[in-house]
Amino acid sequence: MLSDRELDAIFSALSHPIRRRVVALLAAHRSMSYSEILRAVGVESSVLSFHLRKLGGLVEKKGDGSYTLTPLGEEAARILRCSSGEGGGEAGLVIGSRAVVLVDEDLLLEGYRAGGLSIRRAGVVVIAPGVSGTLLRRALRFVEAVALYTPKDLVGVVAARSSAEAIVPYRGKAPVDVSRPQQVVEDLAKRGFVAASRRVREVLEKGL
Repeated sequence: MLSDRELDAIFSALSHPIRRRVVALLAAHRSMSYSEILRAVGVESSVLSFHLRKLGGLVEKKGDGSYTLTPLGEEAARILRCSSGEGGGEAGLVIGSRAVVLVDEDLLLEGYRAGGLSIRRAGVVVIAPGVSGTLLRRALRFVEAVALYTPKDLVGVVAARSSAEAIVPYRGKAPVDVSRPQQVVEDLAKRGFVAASRRVREVLEKGL
């Protein structure tokens, strides 16, 4: 079982889409040269070099110059597969294709008992005020959403486990009511997250 320190390293590494892409590529190809990764990711060499350094504990460079995943990197790849709905029963509790998801302690406990909570293809995710930071760290695997509201003291934990386009920290009471999703659209627009606001509106119109 992974330690909290290892989980933190994994989620920190997976917090950027370029690093998630590199991990997924190496999981699929087992071994790739720098130039192969560069062509596949489609970024400048300096950008790739930066992200490879950030993947230090997950990716290693072999003597022949090729790159492979470390054992911790293999675990990161497994978490990526779980968050995208692959990996069968390894995914734990997966909440998928929802317009709005409220993450309270009951849901976190259910996810913890199931082996982890993953939320994917959500419009808006709201981390409820007052949830236990320890429980959140242990239960939450990954959040794929357009917008994510979280208590300010938990933003570091949540951001490391999320690919949300807009992350909104708050203090005290949650600034939006999950029973009124249109309120979220308006709130995001007021905060300057215009693109995210538009995408959430599209999700609501599709009726996920």
